[in-house]
Amino acid sequence: IPSNMTVRCCLCFAAVQYDDLQSLEWLSEPLGAPDDLIGGWNLLHYSAFMGRIEIIGWLSTQPVWNSLVSQASTQKTFVGAYAVHIAASCGHLHACGLLMGLKVPLEDKKGKLPDDYAKKSKYEFVREWAADRAKPQALKKTVKKLLRQVEEQKSVSQIKHFIISSKCLDIDNWCSCKWYSFDEELLDISFRDALHSCCKHSDIELAKWICFRLYFSRMGYAGNFWDRDRDRNDRAQNDEKLLSRDDLVSFARERGYDDLVDQIQGKWFKDISCSDPLTRDSILESALGGDERMVDVRAAILRIDILVNVAKSSFSAIKDILQRGGRVDELGELLRINASAREAVMTEMGDISIDERHDLSYSLRPFEMTKRLSQQRKHNPVSQLLLFAEKGYGVQERAHIVLAAEGYTELLRFCLSNIPGWNAAMELNVIRTASFFGHVSIVEMLLSPNRAFTLHSDEKERHYASILGAGEALRYRDFEFLMNMPTDSIIGKRIEKVHFDALVRSDLKKVEDATNKSLIVAVLNGYAREFFDSDVDNKTALKTLRLLVGNHIYTNDGIIFAMTMLLDTEPHLVVWMMRILDLLQTVIAALGIQPISHSKQMQKICKKAVDMLRSTDKEVVEVTSFLIFLVSAGVDIQEIGEDLFCSRQNGFRKSLSDLQQKQRSDWSRFDIVKKGGSLTDIQQLMKDGGLTAESRDRGGLLLTHLSAAYDRVDLLEWLVSEGMDFDALDAQHRTTLDVAKSSKASLATKWIIERKAKAIIGSFLRRNYFHALHRRRLQKSKDAATLIQSVIRAYATRKIFANVLMRRMEESQHFAIVWRRVIASLDNIATSTCWADIREQLIDIKVGLHDEMLDDTDQRLSRAMEEAVQDDCSGGDDELVPDESIDSEELVPDGGGTHEATRNLSNNNTQWLSFQMSSHVVKFLQQGDKKYRSFFVRRMRQLASGERSRILQKPLKGSKTLIYETYLEQKSGHRILWTEENSSIVIWYVAKHKQVSRLMQLIDDSKSRSARQHMPDSLVNELQNEGLLPQN
Repeated sequence: IPSNMTVRCCLCFAAVQYDDLQSLEWLSEPLGAPDDLIGGWNLLHYSAFMGRIEIIGWLSTQPVWNSLVSQASTQKTFVGAYAVHIAASCGHLHACGLLMGLKVPLEDKKGKLPDDYAKKSKYEFVREWAADRAKPQALKKTVKKLLRQVEEQKSVSQIKHFIISSKCLDIDNWCSCKWYSFDEELLDISFRDALHSCCKHSDIELAKWICFRLYFSRMGYAGNFWDRDRDRNDRAQNDEKLLSRDDLVSFARERGYDDLVDQIQGKWFKDISCSDPLTRDSILESALGGDERMVDVRAAILRIDILVNVAKSSFSAIKDILQRGGRVDELGELLRINASAREAVMTEMGDISIDERHDLSYSLRPFEMTKRLSQQRKHNPVSQLLLFAEKGYGVQERAHIVLAAEGYTELLRFCLSNIPGWNAAMELNVIRTASFFGHVSIVEMLLSPNRAFTLHSDEKERHYASILGAGEALRYRDFEFLMNMPTDSIIGKRIEKVHFDALVRSDLKKVEDATNKSLIVAVLNGYAREFFDSDVDNKTALKTLRLLVGNHIYTNDGIIFAMTMLLDTEPHLVVWMMRILDLLQTVIAALGIQPISHSKQMQKICKKAVDMLRSTDKEVVEVTSFLIFLVSAGVDIQEIGEDLFCSRQNGFRKSLSDLQQKQRSDWSRFDIVKKGGSLTDIQQLMKDGGLTAESRDRGGLLLTHLSAAYDRVDLLEWLVSEGMDFDALDAQHRTTLDVAKSSKASLATKWIIERKAKAIIGSFLRRNYFHALHRRRLQKSKDAATLIQSVIRAYATRKIFANVLMRRMEESQHFAIVWRRVIASLDNIATSTCWADIREQLIDIKVGLHDEMLDDTDQRLSRAMEEAVQDDCSGGDDELVPDESIDSEELVPDGGGTHEATRNLSNNNTQWLSFQMSSHVVKFLQQGDKKYRSFFVRRMRQLASGERSRILQKPLKGSKTLIYETYLEQKSGHRILWTEENSSIVIWYVAKHKQVSRLMQLIDDSKSRSARQHMPDSLVNELQNEGLLPQN
C-alpha cells in the first residue's frame, strides 16, 4: 500500500473497484471525494479504468471534478493520459462517451486524442469504434481522389477498380458515414455533387457503368437515401408513372430492339410494365442532369429493366403452368424465354456484380424444382402426411410435391430432364407422394426409369418410398404388390427393426427422422387420420397392419412404440391424442396384444395424454376410459398425473384418483396369498368373485406368479386344475418358473420343472408313437406298390418276349441233339486247375494281342509320317504364318552352303521319322488342319536338327517326370508335349494350352504304369544267381 494513501482514500478506491456508489457517497460526505494521486491514479482515472459510468457521473457533480479532470495519470501504462483516454484504451466506450459529453480535455500531454488510444487498444471492437469515427474523413479523401483521377483522365478500368475497391460511391458506405440523403452536405460535400462531377468529366462508357451500378444496386438504405426529401404525394405520383406494354413495345421499336418486341408481345406478358428511369429516382438527374448522354443511358437502363420484368413474368408463368397442369411445350418455351432474358441481362450488366440480397438478383434466379407454388386449397392433404409433419411451412407446396400430388406425369417427366435442382431426397418425396395419392404412372416411371433422365436416388430407396406412400394411404392391394416385388429385403428386419430397437434402447424424444422413414408409423398415421378407403381397408379390418404383423416385419413392441412416436407428431392437439388412444385400443383388441407386456410404453403414453389435458378445460372421457382399460389389464397407473396441477381439470383429477384407489384396493386382495392363507380360503375368495384368473397384483403378477413366489405348491396344483397358464407373463416378461427361481422358492421351482418335464416327455412319446405308426403305414404302402409293380413288369416282359423265348428254347433243344456226343467227350478231358497256369495263359494272350496292336500302330505311324513328309516337301498350298520370335532364334549360316543345307534336310528327314508318337498325335496328323500340320513338321525338323530354345524345349513344372513343351506356333496357342527316352523323343500330345496341365498328369500316369511293368534289376540278378536266367 502506498505510504501516502489514507484509510478513507483506500476505501474510496475499493468502492470504485466493487462499483459501490452508495458506500462511496457515504465515505465522501464529511470531506468530499478525495483527489489524491495514488500510484499514478486518481479516483476519476480508476473509475475510467474500471468503466464505472454511474460513479463518473456522480464525480462530475463534486467540487473536486475540475481537479480530477485536469490531473494526468503517472501510471506506467498511461503516463500523461487523462480519464477519457484511459476509458477509450480499456474499451469502456460508454464511459468514454460520457466523458466527452462532459467536455473534458481530449488531448493528453503528448497531444494524442482518444481515437489514437483506441486504435492501439487490444480489443477489436474498440479499434472498430476508432475506425468508425474516422470514416467520414476517409470517405471525403477517397471521393476527392476519385475526382482527381477523372480529371486526369485515367483509364476506365483503373477508375472502375478504384470505385469498387474504395466503395466511394456505395450508398451504404455514405449512410454509415452519417450522410442520410443524396443532397445532404457534410464536410462540404454531397453525394449528388460527387456523382455529377464524376460523370460530367468522364466518357459515356464510364458514366453508363456508374449509373447501372447505382440504379440496379438499390438496397438497404438506398430507398430512403434517394427519396428522403420527397413527400408521400410525390412518391405516389411517381409510382403511377409506369410504362405499359404498348409503351414498352413502342420504345423497343424506336430503339431497334427487335428481340424485346417479340418477347413482350407474347401471351404471357399482357400485364408487363416498367418504371421510367427518369422518374423513378434522382440517379440520372444527379449524374447526367442537362447532358445529352442521359437519353442513351436511360434507354440502356430501360432495356435491362424490361428484360428483368420478362424474366419475372416468365418465372411466374412457369409456376402457374406447373400448378394448374399446363402443356409441356408451353413450359419448354417459357423456360427458353426465361433463360434468354436472364442471359441478356447478365451480358448487358457486364462486370457489375449484383448482391444476392437485391431484388434484381431475386428476379434473375433460375427456376428450380425447390420453388414453392401457391396452393388454392385451404386444407391440403399433403400437409398431413408424416413426410411433412415436422417440416416448415410451405414445404408441401414446392413444385415437385405439387406435381406428384396432382399426378402431372408428363410435366414431371419433362422437369426431371430439363429443370435443375433435383436431388435424391426430392425424388424419394415425389414417389412417396405419388404412391400415396395412387398415381401409378408416376410410380412406374420412377421405379423403372428409361434413359430420358437420370435419377440420383437408389432403386431400393425409391421402392421403399413407394411402399411408405401406399402404406400410409392404406391401399392394401397396392401395398401388398409393392412388398412382393423381387427386391433385396428393403423393409423389415434388416433395416427398420434395427432402427426401432436402437430408438427403444435410447428412449429418444425427437423422432422426426424415425417417423419419416418408418413404415409402421406411416401405416398407423393413415389409420389415425382416416386416409383409408372403406372398401379397401378400415380401422376394423386393419388389413394393412395385419399384413405387416403376419409377415413378421414388426412385433407388438414395435407397434406400441410407433404409437408413442405418432403421438409426438402433434404434442399439443387434444383431438389428435384422442385419435391415437382410440386407435391404440382398437389395435390391442384386434391383434390380441397384452398391455401388461408393454407396461412401460403404456405408462409413457398415459403420461403424455394426461400432460396434454393441461391445454384444455374440457373433460376428455376418452382418456378416462383408456385408463380404466389399462387398470383392467393390470398396468400400474399410480405414478400417472403426479404433476397435474391444473385447476380446470378437477373432475379428471378426481376420476384419476378414484381409479388409483380402486387399483390399490384390488392389489390388497392378494394379501391372502402373501400372508399364507389356506387353500380353502383362497378358493372361497375366487368363488365369491374377489379374485379371478385374470386379476393381477402390483407388477402384473397373476395368481400363478404369486403362488410360485411364495412357494405354494398346493395352490399351484389347484390353479393348474382350473386351467391357468404357467407361461403367462408379468410386467417384467417373466413366466411362473422365472418368478419361482428369482424368489428362490425351491419346492415350487422343482414342482414346475417336473411338471414341464412330464409334459415334454409325454408330448415327445405321443409324437414319436404317432410318427412310428405313420412310418409303418407308409412302408406297407411302399412294399405293396413295389410288389404290384414287379408283378406287372414281369407279366409285361413275358408278354413282350414270349416269341423270342420260345424260339430260343426250340434252338436249345435242337443244339443239344446235334452236339450231345461232343459235349460228353469234352467232359472227359482233364483240365488244369492251377491258378498260376491260368494266369500265364491269360498273360500270353494279352502279350499276343499287344504285339498285334504294336505292329498295326507302327504301320499306321509309318504311313502317316511318310504322307506328312511328302506334303511338307512338296510345298503344298499351305501358307505358313510367320513366327517372328521363332525365326529370330534360328541360326542362319553366313555362307551359301547349298549342298550342306540339302544334306541337313535329308538327315532331318531320316532323324525325325524315327520319333515315337502316340495315337493322339497320329490322329492329329491324319485329320488335322494342313496349316497346323505344317507347323508340326517345322517343329519336328528343328528338334531333329538339335535346336533347343525356350520355345522348342520348355520344361514343365509340377510333373513327376521331365516333360517338355514346344510352341506349335506363337499365335495359335497350341503346345507339343514330348519326353526324351535315351536317344529317342516320344511325342505324346498336340493340344491347346489350357489342356496342358491335365495332359501332363496323363503322361505321368502312363510313365508310372510302364515303369511298373519293367522287371527290376535286383530281381533279374537274383534269378540269374539261381540259374533260372542265363548270364549276359
